[in-house]
Amino acid sequence: MYRQLKKRFIAYAMLIVTIVLVTLVGLINAASYRAMIQRADDITLLITENRGSFPKDLSVRLNTMERYGLSAESPYSTRYFSVFSSPVRDILTTNRDNLVSISGEEIQQLLFHVMQGDRALGSEGNFRYRRTTFQDGTLAVFLDMTEPQNFFAQTLRNSLTMLAAALLLVFGLIWLLAGKVVRPIAETIEKQKIFVNDAGHELKTPLAVIASSADVLELTHGKNQWTDSIRRQVERMNHLVGDMLTLSRYEQSPSLKLGPVDLSCILEQITAELSPLLERKQQHLTVRLPRPFHAQGDEESLKILFRILLDNAIRYTEPGETIELTGSLGHSETLLEWTNPFPDFPEDQLEAIFERFYRSDASRSRNSGGSGIGLALARRLAEANDGSLIALKPNESHLQFQLKLRLKK
Repeated sequence: MYRQLKKRFIAYAMLIVTIVLVTLVGLINAASYRAMIQRADDITLLITENRGSFPKDLSVRLNTMERYGLSAESPYSTRYFSVFSSPVRDILTTNRDNLVSISGEEIQQLLFHVMQGDRALGSEGNFRYRRTTFQDGTLAVFLDMTEPQNFFAQTLRNSLTMLAAALLLVFGLIWLLAGKVVRPIAETIEKQKIFVNDAGHELKTPLAVIASSADVLELTHGKNQWTDSIRRQVERMNHLVGDMLTLSRYEQSPSLKLGPVDLSCILEQITAELSPLLERKQQHLTVRLPRPFHAQGDEESLKILFRILLDNAIRYTEPGETIELTGSLGHSETLLEWTNPFPDFPEDQLEAIFERFYRSDASRSRNSGGSGIGLALARRLAEANDGSLIALKPNESHLQFQLKLRLKK
């Protein structure tokens, strides 16, 4: 239990920290990339406003350049070129004073791709471009983004490296602190289990004494309604204590050794065991199972699980009604369905039905004689067999329990 709680705490803590740090690093890099693109677009806009080159009078345009995040050195350090073409797309003038390494053929190819599209602003290769149409032609400005992109890529790599280092550091700290955080919880759970076991075993002795006293009363004064009531309550208490001890035992052993089991054989045994109860309540049981019908599980725990589900259906079904048990085999799982009439059960409490000591209708539950933890034990047994158990309302008048078990390992 302690190790499971520690692992779960570490897993959830690391998941939360990872989500937060990854989101933070992603937002920072996204903002950095957006700022890089925005600055490039501002520069191409400034060059376009000056018909393909930086302003010549820097002292006059310095305020304007600062607005774009530039300085007096920017006209000399910025790598760009511009092309002015006629309305029929013939190149009229080219300004490549700030980018001499590009050839005329490369300029023609870039201009061709830009003019073929319908976007006025975008990226082409390592260049950020802006295309503007004037009355006498079209001006295309290309800004070399090699250096900003390399800087952004290096920043991204550094941030990812720091992210990985931070996650490793956080994992180490969580690993060291997890024991101190989880230990009090694990100790409380263990004490609770010990208390349940001790209380359960201590209750068996007075219950046996009460049952023996009822036998003596019947021998001396004859059988009457009071001795019958004592026996019913003793039986109910024994059932409750048994369920509590069984639930505690399977909670202490979260995993079972699973193997192939014949579900048809187990269900036949449970049906034969509970058939007197069916006859006494004048109920009918319809069973439809494929042959063969098997799954991966633990036979002992599955017997308890099937007994709980069938007993629950019998208890909450009116005399003369029919209970249906159907099974099917899928590609990788086995499905079992218990369906019984239960028109008054609220649909919004289908999940709450698996809580310990749950009561949907207190008076009806008391009359049925249930312990209140049977379905909680049933779900725990389903999980221990690597399966799942849910409650459904297939229609307004019926309640259904679906059990899924693995067909293969």
